[in-house]
Amino acid sequence: MDAQTRQKQDEILGLFQDELTAFRLLAQERLDELEVLAKALTEAARPAETSQMQELARRHEINKALIHTLYTTWQKGPPAGLPSIAEQIAILERSDLFDGAWYLDAYVDVGPSGMSPHEHYVRSGAFEHRDPGPGFSTTAYYMANPDVAFSGWSALVHYALYGQAENRPLV
Repeated sequence: MDAQTRQKQDEILGLFQDELTAFRLLAQERLDELEVLAKALTEAARPAETSQMQELARRHEINKALIHTLYTTWQKGPPAGLPSIAEQIAILERSDLFDGAWYLDAYVDVGPSGMSPHEHYVRSGAFEHRDPGPGFSTTAYYMANPDVAFSGWSALVHYALYGQAENRPLV
C-alpha cells in the first residue's frame, strides 16, 4: 500500500473516530438529561401530576430505547429482523416525506460528517429525534407508536414500510 493510500485511510479513520466520539458525548449528554428527568419523576409524587409523571416516565423509557439503538446500530448494524442500512436508505430515497436538502439545512452538523442525509437519519438521526423533513415528526411518531422505538426502527423507515398502510398515528 502506498503512502498516499495509507494517509487517506488514516484520515478516514480519524474522521470516523471523531464522529464516534461526538456520538458518545451526545449520548452521555442525553443520559445525563434522562437521569435528571428520572430524579424529577421520583421527587414529584403529587397526585394531581400523575398523568404528567406517567407521560414523562413513558418518554424516559422511549428515550432510553432510542439511545440503546443508536449505540448498537453503530456497533452491530440494525437489530435482527430489520432491513439493512442500505435497504433503509433506499426506502428513504423513495419517500416523499424525506427532504435531504431540508435535513442538511436543519442539521448543519450532518454535511461535514461525510454521510448522506439519508444515511445519517438511518444510522443516528432518527434516534436523536431529528425530523427527516418538515412533514414528519420523528418524536411524535415514536411517542404515538412506542413499539417502533422499542424494536429499533428508524421512525420514517417504519412508517414508509408499515405504518402508513397500518394507519398508524403520526402524533
